[in-house]
Amino acid sequence: MTANLWTWTLLLCAFAAQSSLAAPILTVTPGGLNAGNREWFVDIAADPSLFSGGGGSMANELAFSVDDPVDLLNVEVGDAAIWDTPNPGNNPFTGTETDGIYIDFVNDNSFAAYGSAVVTSGDPTQFLKITTAGPGLTTLRYGTAASGDPNKGNLIAQAGQTFSGYTGVVSVPEPATALLTVMGILCIPACFRSRCRG
Repeated sequence: MTANLWTWTLLLCAFAAQSSLAAPILTVTPGGLNAGNREWFVDIAADPSLFSGGGGSMANELAFSVDDPVDLLNVEVGDAAIWDTPNPGNNPFTGTETDGIYIDFVNDNSFAAYGSAVVTSGDPTQFLKITTAGPGLTTLRYGTAASGDPNKGNLIAQAGQTFSGYTGVVSVPEPATALLTVMGILCIPACFRSRCRG
């Protein structure tokens, strides 16, 4: 092969690799306590590399569940100016189509299917605010980890492309933090005993 052909081949491969990496970003984070209950924030950031003409809209179908013994209290749209259109989505919990937000308080799970207004940046927008009961150890699952179905509840669409595989588990406090807290509590009496003897 000539040097020019190798150069064009490498450029084409680099472009294909960059295009395959383009995808919206989903983050699920604990937001602290409000009135004694834990809040969670679900943010979605568009991928600007997929914009044509300076912006575009997104759509999603996302599943969530809360591990026992903690109860799900509420799920609401975080930024209604951006996430303004309830869409029909394939609800993995009912096996039917659901428009907008579905909440099952008995089984502590939820499903949301929404479309967005036109976004013009890759800054995160708050899609959902989820509230769970109490301040204790809480585990929130999302995507396939919540639905158990690799084809439902883990989708975000942008620029005519559907991206899947959004899944994860978030626990608060994190298991390592909880372990360190327990170790600290167990060490305090031992420290007091050693000081009293000395």
